[in-house]
Amino acid sequence: MTALVPGEEKNNKSFLGLTVAEYPTFWVYVPQLPTNLRSGEFVLQDEQGHDIYRTSLTLPAKTGTIGVSLPSSSQYALKQNSKYHWFFRVYCGNPQNKPEYFFVDAWLQRVALTPQLQQQLKTTKSGEYKVYAANNLWYDAITNLAELRRTHSDISTLAKDWTSLFKAVDLEELAQAPILQVYNSQN
Repeated sequence: MTALVPGEEKNNKSFLGLTVAEYPTFWVYVPQLPTNLRSGEFVLQDEQGHDIYRTSLTLPAKTGTIGVSLPSSSQYALKQNSKYHWFFRVYCGNPQNKPEYFFVDAWLQRVALTPQLQQQLKTTKSGEYKVYAANNLWYDAITNLAELRRTHSDISTLAKDWTSLFKAVDLEELAQAPILQVYNSQN
């Protein structure tokens, strides 16, 4: 499994990505999973390690990219200039025993939407993801482009831009994986 975030995976360190979204989507590449797979879980915590959001997921049987969106409810809204730690876990083994799991994690920080960025987004006819990427707003760039690819899968420039976005963060080998699902829980 790979958290689709910028950075290099060395020293088992988590990465920090930026967003302007109050309710962002978190992206994970899920490989072929073991046959004893039980379930998946997404957890979002504040900087002190307190749970903000936790949800169980039924994972797709295929290899590919999935997104988990925060529910649009004020209790889950990210505060500006705060850092958050997220985990995506897959549980395996016998439910009667202590569950075994493997996970990926990363950090994100919500930053302010500046007047300059607002203006850039307003003047962009399509492809806001390019503006987000140019401003290092990773979560917004990948979410915007993923949504465009899901709704306009026939446009080849989107596929090229998707590959370029992944290449920019050293994840090019995962760019060919299909976007399988976006989980939008409304708890």
